[in-house]
Amino acid sequence: MSELVSTARESSREQRKASAAVPIMVLALAAVLAIKLLWIKTGVFDAMSTDDVMRLVEVRDLINGQGWFDLHQYRLDPPGVLMHWSRVVDLPLAVSIVLLKPLIGTHAAESVTVFLWPLLLFAGAIALVVAIARRMSNGSAICQISAAVLAVLALPALAHFRPGAIDHHNAQIDLLLALILFAQQIERSAIKAALAGVAASLSLAIGVEMLPAVAVICIAVAGLFIWRGAPVARQVAAFAGALTASSLALALALLPLRELASPVCDAWGGPLLLLTVGGGLGLMVMAGADRYYAALWLRAATAAGSPARTCVICSPFPRRPAC
Repeated sequence: MSELVSTARESSREQRKASAAVPIMVLALAAVLAIKLLWIKTGVFDAMSTDDVMRLVEVRDLINGQGWFDLHQYRLDPPGVLMHWSRVVDLPLAVSIVLLKPLIGTHAAESVTVFLWPLLLFAGAIALVVAIARRMSNGSAICQISAAVLAVLALPALAHFRPGAIDHHNAQIDLLLALILFAQQIERSAIKAALAGVAASLSLAIGVEMLPAVAVICIAVAGLFIWRGAPVARQVAAFAGALTASSLALALALLPLRELASPVCDAWGGPLLLLTVGGGLGLMVMAGADRYYAALWLRAATAAGSPARTCVICSPFPRRPAC
């Protein structure tokens, strides 16, 4: 008996040592890659793409007094072009520049911000990848290290984390990874389910490029409830409620009220808001009704009517808004 206990203790100590080695390995990989990426001979501004520069111009205009809801770029095709980007990414960049400006000057504040912002997001992406691998492998250190190495070798995605990359794609990658991590734990925690709903709506508020991936995960959550019913009803309701509430909050924070009913192209607006809020409310109603009459066929039938409801909800908007 004592031998079994001592063996278990040794195994536990080895597992803790392996777990401690994972963040060290991840930090080392991130540091090596960061040093390589930071090797910019001509300056960080020369490494920026046209979209990155446009983002910086938008941030400068915001700092200099342009309205929060005014997304026009008046230098483009005068009298101006309405940008489809949201202020979600502008805000942290503007805050960083404003805080650093009194200390090191405007130019240096912008340089430091566009230098560090993508690297911070890269560190977050690596941490999220490792966390996802930990959940999928039951804490295996080898799997976590392997996931970090594979993430570092994903060259097409790494282009969005180079210094100067302040466009919104790196933030969207981080939010999608966070959504995957929280969605893995929906069955176990209502809090993680709610965080998954917030990550989904925040990603869509930044840009609609991740809409297919977010839609697939939302459909998977609905499918989980249809199949399992009551055991996951509380968690699924938390996901749906957080998706609905955060979508409404982001709409009020980012869009003027008069534009909520206007058609949009490739942007957060009324049609997408109706989908997230309508879908979230529908899922909440399904979870609540299941408490009084639980039946697989009823949940499946209710979900089957979702496409028709979607068409009715979005029918007031033109099919092809001007872009």
